[in-house]
Amino acid sequence: MRDLRPSRRELLQGGGAAVGLLGLGGVLSACGGGESTSRAGSSQAAATGERGGEITWGLAADPVFMVPFGATLGATREATEPIYESLLTWDRDLRIVPALAASYSSPDDTTYEFVLRDGARFHDGRPVRASDVVYSIGLQRRPPPPGTPDMAVHVPAIKDVVAVDERTVRISMDGPDARLPGFLAWGRHSSIVPEGMYDDIDPRTEANGTGPFRLVGYKQNDRVTFEANRDYWQSSMPGVDRMTLRVMTDEQGRLAALRAGDIDGCSVSPDLSEVLAADPNVEVLKGLVAAHRELQFTIKTGERKPWHDKRVRQAINHAIDRQDLIERVYAGSAEFSGVVPPGYGDWPLADEELRSDLLAHDPERARALLAAAGFGDGFTIELEVASTTTDLVKTAEILQQQLADVGVELKIRPIELAAFAKNNGEGRFDLHLTYRGMRGDVAGYVSDFDPSQPLYRDVWFPGATDVDPELGRLIRQGATTIAEADRRPIYEQVQRLALAEALHVPLCNPYKFQAVSKRVSGMYVAYTDFNPGLATARVTAS
Repeated sequence: MRDLRPSRRELLQGGGAAVGLLGLGGVLSACGGGESTSRAGSSQAAATGERGGEITWGLAADPVFMVPFGATLGATREATEPIYESLLTWDRDLRIVPALAASYSSPDDTTYEFVLRDGARFHDGRPVRASDVVYSIGLQRRPPPPGTPDMAVHVPAIKDVVAVDERTVRISMDGPDARLPGFLAWGRHSSIVPEGMYDDIDPRTEANGTGPFRLVGYKQNDRVTFEANRDYWQSSMPGVDRMTLRVMTDEQGRLAALRAGDIDGCSVSPDLSEVLAADPNVEVLKGLVAAHRELQFTIKTGERKPWHDKRVRQAINHAIDRQDLIERVYAGSAEFSGVVPPGYGDWPLADEELRSDLLAHDPERARALLAAAGFGDGFTIELEVASTTTDLVKTAEILQQQLADVGVELKIRPIELAAFAKNNGEGRFDLHLTYRGMRGDVAGYVSDFDPSQPLYRDVWFPGATDVDPELGRLIRQGATTIAEADRRPIYEQVQRLALAEALHVPLCNPYKFQAVSKRVSGMYVAYTDFNPGLATARVTAS
């Protein structure tokens, strides 16, 4: 296998920058259906017109490289999603459906068997075989450079993978494990590539997947270009012949390019969405995505700081006026969120319970909790925030005002993204303002609170002594409980306990806005926070 370790220049440009924001610690598991449909985002009318033409989309960040395994940046997945696929996928309502696997079964609680789709081929023409799946899962479990091994934390506890025959794969788990189907459907860390690909090409700039688009070229900090894969197993896709993802880090630059017709769409802030609402040539789409904002504490061995007492953490939780934050930062376009974000199937706790009890704004209760913990006169804590995340910087300033009302002085320390991510991964902070992205299973949202996990035990909370042991026990029970009906009450209790411990303090989950040219049809805001709609979208002549 080639030596694909990133150069110092690549690292400095952000190759490992988003670990803290994406959330370390968390193996993933499957979404349910239910409430996700009622929170589905707005979308354009169904794709119309003939297939063909070209679509250009503005990216807010550079992908850095095109590797399918071990990438930390969300922008990398944005660029590779059109190329690589997994055995399973989600439909728009977060139901698990077949992808490269035509079907799968689970003969017992520790075994899954997948029958591969007949006719699925890699972009170089080779058919997808069971040996490719065995090879790919090996790379998922041990991501090669320039991917980071830290991302393997998302992979469920796979014991063995066997090619039964050319079209059948058997995956054995270490024990009963409900998380595998959701992990595969998420797709972010479960791509299927041809056996030996990392020896045959340079996956930093080349690709060989099975998806609706083939990679033509990638020029760092400029663009990614694609052509349609007309041998794709879903014959109705893609809707265009060519696609370009242009790297445009400046939002005003993306706005100007959209209005000039140089790009066909991009993500925009709530403020810009209001400006564009009056533009007759642009349609603004709005949808909830999995990206809830939260505060994250550390509790370190050998230290005695105020927030080591859970009553102090609870006080901070109840000192926060989340509705005020939503109005002032997101112009009202956000929802309350617990540790499992709204829209994630029907797993999250009810909004009313969050607002009226678990996340209620109650300054008097906050002051009483601080007094009971011996900090009635207040204390000071430093909050680190990534300086490039504009909404989080503004959130930090509002939190500073709100916490001051109960005697807590928040000292804000903006730092650049790579340093923020490094500090988060190493536990070198007192309080972080961050966000959590999509997870393959509800277990992925709560595994941060399991004392048996290395990040909890060694990095973030090694000094925690007052956390209810029932929390960790229930988290482990939920991950190994197979029946969904049995899992639901477990995770309801886990969420309530996690909010009571307040190791993380959830804030809210904003809506995402995308501005799309009227010549495009079929685009939609995906809850996963990526852009699968680009594969189904069609364009008309300008």
